[in-house]
Amino acid sequence: MTRERVATSVGPLEIEVEDGVHALAPSTLELAELVDVRPGERVLELGCGAGLLAVVAARLGAGRVVATDLDERACRAAAANARRNGVAVETRAGDFLDAVPGERFDLIIFNPPQTPGPRPFGPKYGGADGTLHFATVLPRVAAHLRPGGRLLVLVLGLVSPSALAPLLAPFVVETRGESDRPFTPAEYDAYCPGLSRYLEERSEIRATETGRAFKNRHLRLRPRAAGTRLVVNADDMGLSVAANEGVVASFERGVVRSTSLVANGPATADALARLARSSRFGPLDVGLHANLSEGRPLAGPIAGLTTDDGALPRPKQEAWRRLGEADVSEAAIEREVEAQWESVRGVALTHLDSHQHVLSFPRARGPAVAVARRKGVFLRIADEPAVLARGSPIEPEIATIAANARELRALGAPCVDEFRGLAARVAEDPLARMRAALENLPGGCRAELMVHPALADARREAEIDALTDPSWPDWLAERGIALVSFADLLRERA
Repeated sequence: MTRERVATSVGPLEIEVEDGVHALAPSTLELAELVDVRPGERVLELGCGAGLLAVVAARLGAGRVVATDLDERACRAAAANARRNGVAVETRAGDFLDAVPGERFDLIIFNPPQTPGPRPFGPKYGGADGTLHFATVLPRVAAHLRPGGRLLVLVLGLVSPSALAPLLAPFVVETRGESDRPFTPAEYDAYCPGLSRYLEERSEIRATETGRAFKNRHLRLRPRAAGTRLVVNADDMGLSVAANEGVVASFERGVVRSTSLVANGPATADALARLARSSRFGPLDVGLHANLSEGRPLAGPIAGLTTDDGALPRPKQEAWRRLGEADVSEAAIEREVEAQWESVRGVALTHLDSHQHVLSFPRARGPAVAVARRKGVFLRIADEPAVLARGSPIEPEIATIAANARELRALGAPCVDEFRGLAARVAEDPLARMRAALENLPGGCRAELMVHPALADARREAEIDALTDPSWPDWLAERGIALVSFADLLRERA
């Protein structure tokens, strides 16, 4: 029996490994940094060994964590390690998914034995091509995922790509990271005489500065489109540091999956710096929040829109009025939106919307559709049903935005099916208003919920509280709604 003090992003963990239980492999430590759990989610670790990944998930605030292993000694070790580190983990003895019949989870973590070989040679054996256990689990895993659920898996570079490809075909695949694993013939020949030659003949093993190695991939898999998919998009990143902080908090602790960046805002540089930082949840999905109503344009004055000193018009009602005038240059608007898009460096933009909904108004509609089509991204159509605005203090304003958005949708822009979020902006109880807006989504649609989390503003801080409420995973799962990003929707479309 050995005990290790393991440094992780959730703090040091004391992990004890019983004799006969898999030791902590480098691949397990790599996956520990990618466990993307938000408060309230249900997590399953398959083939848990000593249970490190289950303990990390529990430390991150998962509502429930289950760890399974065929070896009862591993289950005992995982349960003991959970207690040792002050978290709750349920353990089940059984063969992968057989141990959790009928149960569903938000995240399943899977790092199976996958070393190929000509014949069985011990616990690391993964079949002739490395896919033995993938073939057992992947065809069944969708039945154990809640709506929006995902599978985090590590794939060794020794596994046959051609054999694995059909097993991955039912999933949207996102590469979360890669790492080089040293290849030492003596290590593999100790498992099975002649194994190193078998692997060299079938795998991509290459020379590196430190010796020979193969490349491991860390993948996040989501079953392909089924049911209602919801993008919770946080606007106004780049308008202020307070907005930037609110967006990141709502992404890392809540249901936000995408954001929209103001390219010519006072805090754009701060926003880009935050977006460049690594996160266990992967990169925050980003679109352009085109701004034609505050500050100054990036491509010069826009005839009929900008003021005498070259500034963009304020307040928003003035911008809306001017964008309805015939003398506004649509070519200049298109150049400005393009300039804002191209100014965002180091970020792959996935969608287009606009500050104060300016792109829905007459002179901006054509340019908006042209840019969205040229970039191959989704364009926001803020045509929220009128019934949701009844009784709102800004009901007339919402009606104006929605009426213009319906004209934009009529142009055939690439967009999602449903939009929500206008009425929820000024609600006294934003959580209740958000959920009321989502209750009537048509089944199987793609939808967007627009939100505006930010610090230093009581109303927007209330949105952060609503977006990070730990009851969201259960609420969404009960209604068959999967949380996705615009990037996920683009992958579905590809």
